[in-house]
Amino acid sequence: MQDNRKHVEGILELKVSLNPLNSFYIPSWPGVFSAKIFHDVASSAGLRFSKTEEKCFSITPIKPLRMDCYPEAGIYGSKNSGEWRWLQVEEGDILSFSIYTSSKNLATRIVSELNRLQTLREPCGTFELAGIEGRLIPVKCIRGVDFEGEYVNLRLVVHYLTPTRFMLRGLCLDYPSHIRFMKSLGKLYCRLTGSEGLRTYIDKLALLNMEYERTRDRTIQCYVDIGHEGNIRRLIRAFRGEASYLLQVRASEVEILQELLKVGEALGVGVNRSLGLGRIKTTIIKLPD
Repeated sequence: MQDNRKHVEGILELKVSLNPLNSFYIPSWPGVFSAKIFHDVASSAGLRFSKTEEKCFSITPIKPLRMDCYPEAGIYGSKNSGEWRWLQVEEGDILSFSIYTSSKNLATRIVSELNRLQTLREPCGTFELAGIEGRLIPVKCIRGVDFEGEYVNLRLVVHYLTPTRFMLRGLCLDYPSHIRFMKSLGKLYCRLTGSEGLRTYIDKLALLNMEYERTRDRTIQCYVDIGHEGNIRRLIRAFRGEASYLLQVRASEVEILQELLKVGEALGVGVNRSLGLGRIKTTIIKLPD
């Protein structure tokens, strides 16, 4: 798909709700299931996406509407785990997932196609459209950095809600690297706003004014089942849990950090965000001088 990115002033969120007309189970990571539904609808709408280029959207794992957290289905502690974690879905148990994009064209065509179809047929069964909710997440376009003011010490707590993958030249990192975290945020923010001049600043911030708190690391390594080849699970390595980072920035820089985190909470971080990986929730805590 050629994405000419007619940007809106922020990020569009579409929350799609589906009513399953039969019971079934999801045998792998639910993000793969929501991605399958999304691509089927997009294909029906005439949209195409490159397999090699970065996607212009992010998707959350599908889950029953009654669940507060994302499902554990398809997540294992080791490659050789003998257990099977499946998500059982009952008839009439409303499911939901969200799509995030800055492309108004993409959002409009997906909504139009869902409203036209009303009923989706997948190999596991049939779904009726139960609703679509949309909202705009505003993002400020910050072009420059004001280095005036006093320094403040901050702790950034990041809860990696779904398995997350940071890559370094083709290698998967099994810990929440602060440098990869900030590079991911910076890339997303600068592509969204066109503020490419901030990319160098964000990289320097991660290198010189930010540290990963190893003693507060509550993340664990895991393996995610992204599909099967016969009875063989296709597993990719990731991590999830809670991590903390220390920052020392000027008070005027806090706004930039807040905008970066807003983008990260919407679009996710790391790779495979179109499969529901890299979903985060963040908290900034001011520390005493």
